[in-house]
Amino acid sequence: MAASLYGELLEAIQQSQMRGLVNTTEWASDLLACLPSPEALPPLSFQAQTPPKELATFLLARSFFDKREFQRCAHALKDMESDVCVFLKFYATFLGAERDATTSAMSTSTADATPRNKQLLELRRALQARKEKQGLDPYCSYLLGIVLRDLKLKTDAKAYLIESVRGAPLLWAAWHELASLCTGKRDVDQLFAQDLPEHWVLKHFRAYISLELQLNKEALTIYRDLEATFPESTFILAQIGLAYNNMRDLERTQETFEALAVVDPYRLNHVDVYSNVLYVLDKTAELSHLAHHVCKVDAYRPESCCVVGMLNLFQFATMSIAIMIVLSHLIFIHAVRYIAAHALNGLHSCCVRVTQWQALMWVKVKALDNNCKLFHV
Repeated sequence: MAASLYGELLEAIQQSQMRGLVNTTEWASDLLACLPSPEALPPLSFQAQTPPKELATFLLARSFFDKREFQRCAHALKDMESDVCVFLKFYATFLGAERDATTSAMSTSTADATPRNKQLLELRRALQARKEKQGLDPYCSYLLGIVLRDLKLKTDAKAYLIESVRGAPLLWAAWHELASLCTGKRDVDQLFAQDLPEHWVLKHFRAYISLELQLNKEALTIYRDLEATFPESTFILAQIGLAYNNMRDLERTQETFEALAVVDPYRLNHVDVYSNVLYVLDKTAELSHLAHHVCKVDAYRPESCCVVGMLNLFQFATMSIAIMIVLSHLIFIHAVRYIAAHALNGLHSCCVRVTQWQALMWVKVKALDNNCKLFHV
C-alpha cells in the first residue's frame, strides 16, 4: 500500500512541478515525505510527455516561468502543441493577467477589471477551442475551471474542476477550488452526488471541506485518522490546529502550532492564526518572539506582516504608520483576499476610537465578500 501511495504521489509531484503548480507540489511533497522510500524509484515522466522537438523550448520557457516572466514564457511556447506546453503557456498568461490587474489596482484609486476580464475571455475561448479540436487533459480542465471561476460562472467552473479531478485525482489545486465554490452543506452534498473519483484523496477532501464549513469535530476525526498513514504531515497537523482554533480550544491550538513549529520552524502558513491565539491568551513574550522570528524568515509575507501588526496592537493599542501601509499593500497585492489584513486595519480604527461601528462593519463586509463561510466575523 505504501509503495503504491509513494508512486502516485511522486507522479503527481512531477506533473505539478512541470506545470508550475506550486501549492499542489507542496501538498503532495508533504505527504510523500511521511512515507517510507521504496528501494527502486520510477523514472521521471516529463521527457515522455514532452515531444523531443519541444523539450528544449519547454525547458527554456519553464526557466522564464520560474523567474516570473510570464509573458516571456507564454511567447516562447506560442507554437507548441503538447499538453504540458499548452498548459504552461495558458497558465503563464493567466498569472500575468492576474499580476497586471494587481499592479493596476495599486497604481490607481479605482480598480478597472475590464482588461483582465478581456484576457480571461480570450483564455476561455482558446481553451474551449482546444477542447473542441482535440480535448483537454485534466490540467487544462483545471485551468479552464479557474478562468470560469474568475468570470463568475461558478456552475461551469465546478463542472470543469470535477472533470479535472476525475482525470488527475491528486491535483490538489482543483480540489481546493471545488471547496471554495461550496458555500454550504447542500453544495457539498450535491458535489458528492457527482461522479467523483473513488480514490484515497477523497478522504483528504472530505476533511478539508468539513473544516471549511465549520464541521470541526468531523474534520478533526478524519484528520486524526489520516495521521496514521501520514504521521509527520505538517499540512495535516496545521489543519488539526485550525480545527481546534475554530472550536475555541485555544490551549490545544497553541500546543498544536508549537508542535508544528518544532517540526518545521520556518513554515509561515497559518502563523497569523497562531499569533491571534497568543494575542487572545495574553501571551506577550511568545507573541513578541514569534514576530521577531517571522521577520527573520520573511518580513514581507502577508502572515508575517499580520503577526507584526498583532504585536503592535497588543503593545500599543494602535499600529505604526509603517505597519498600516504594509497592511494596505497586502490588501491590494492579494486581491482583497487576505482577510487578516482587513481585520487588523479595522481593529486599528476601533482602537483609536474613530468610527468604531463603521470600522467593524467594513471588516465584516470585506471578509464575507471574499469568504462567506467565515464565522469569525
